[in-house]
Amino acid sequence: MAARGRLRRSRLAAALVVAAFAPVFQGLVYLLISRLHLDENLSLEVSSALYMAVAVCLLGGRRMLVPSRASFQNVWRLAWPILAVSLALTCTQVAGYASGTERLSPHWAQNVAYYVVFCLCIGIYEECYVRGVLLGGLLSRFGRSRGALWACIAVSSVYFGALHIDWAGLNYASPLELAQAALKVAQTGIYGAVLSAAVVEDDNLTGAILFHALDDFSIMVIPYALFGEGLSTNYVSSGREEAMSSIVLYAVLCVLYLPSLWHAIRRTRTLPQPHHGGFVMSDAGEKCGDSCARPWADEPPTPPAGMPHVPAHMRKTAAQEHGLDPGGARGR
Repeated sequence: MAARGRLRRSRLAAALVVAAFAPVFQGLVYLLISRLHLDENLSLEVSSALYMAVAVCLLGGRRMLVPSRASFQNVWRLAWPILAVSLALTCTQVAGYASGTERLSPHWAQNVAYYVVFCLCIGIYEECYVRGVLLGGLLSRFGRSRGALWACIAVSSVYFGALHIDWAGLNYASPLELAQAALKVAQTGIYGAVLSAAVVEDDNLTGAILFHALDDFSIMVIPYALFGEGLSTNYVSSGREEAMSSIVLYAVLCVLYLPSLWHAIRRTRTLPQPHHGGFVMSDAGEKCGDSCARPWADEPPTPPAGMPHVPAHMRKTAAQEHGLDPGGARGR
């Protein structure tokens, strides 16, 4: 037990090192991209996705990246309302462009292919980073109870929300900018908590990766792929009118995401405890504790080597050998 405790602490420490080194890695990649004159956005996302996927594997979570239909089904059951909201926003974008004078980009087909790859890389990077490295590392150390499970989910989800804000460029003297930042962290934090609850059901990231990519693509395909607008990831506006629109939007999204969060909380109540995440799945005795259901529990034991197998209908209990039925009455 002491050795396992040390192993879990070492995995958390390694996960924190991976997370801390991520900005350094991205800075080095950015320098290389500048020298080679590559596409900045796509090259950075591809390299970051590879970095985090390799990190998940090295931390012991290789099985978390094995494609699984059940993983996507888990995410879909919890998060489909979130995707429905994104598709509704996409419809408003279509209506806006239809009423305007903008024309389709002459390179729309190439742009669509670009954003398919781009969004997939975002999904791989952010899910491996937050739901893989960070949440997996926290659970490996602290996942002893249901309360600890949700504490780990909460910490990783708030961090996920914070990743979407440029804290260095934020005007801390502006209440409107602070309100936008707080609501954006809350909105993406709820989003992340729902995906985290789905991930911990089977400790597989592939469903969350695919869902995340699909959700991002639904938002980006109209303005950036079809109409060729420049990509922007700034979620905090400085102008008063734009800021008020963002505040209203983020607040409405938080409310619309709450049903998915409630279902996520209810689903985690059925998970066996303790739950130490995907990084300890391969440890002896850790993949399923005593509280895990074993589908073979009701099957008869396998006879030792050399002993002939006796069919079920030929087996007799000690009571039957002495002429008694299971209820204790004398056999006829």
